[in-house]
Amino acid sequence: MIAAASLVDGAQAQLQIDPPAPLLNPDRPPAKPVPAYPLVKPGLPAPGPGIGQPAQPAPGEQPSSATFRVRQSKTHPNGMTILVDTVSFLPSSIVVAVEIFNPASGRQRLNPSGSLLLTDDRGWSYPFLAPPDNPEMEIAPQSRVFGRLVFLGGVNWQARSLRLTINHPLGSPTDRLTATPLFQFSLPAEPRS
Repeated sequence: MIAAASLVDGAQAQLQIDPPAPLLNPDRPPAKPVPAYPLVKPGLPAPGPGIGQPAQPAPGEQPSSATFRVRQSKTHPNGMTILVDTVSFLPSSIVVAVEIFNPASGRQRLNPSGSLLLTDDRGWSYPFLAPPDNPEMEIAPQSRVFGRLVFLGGVNWQARSLRLTINHPLGSPTDRLTATPLFQFSLPAEPRS
């Protein structure tokens, strides 16, 4: 059994494939990489520049300088803690930086049936861009996740506040055994001119 395990480990080490080299076009400056998904995988360190969903606008858009530091933390009776660090407003999206801690022995879900919502005080909602490899936003047991929740659309220029709701109406605010904890955060909104 030990020899078979070392063969498997050796085979896995040999199967690592380097990403293809980017094509170079001397007439165009190199593009900045735009990451694909909003949430890093559980257990990885805090995202550095370029990890997670872009805090950069799409190519051709000018970045918005509007970022609000929120630093709101809430702990559910089941032990899960979510810290909302910042909210950034871009021309075509709203990015909420979060830190999530799941101390439980089971997985926790934050977006079953599309229940992770961002709405403003004017009744507008902003669709959540769920990661394709984890659409229900399952958080592994005993893990800490750093990531960016990305919501499509620029903020309504008349909005004065935003509400981030996680697991509404499916979740429970008080059940210590739930795998779908209910959280709500009130966030600032940037009025547009």
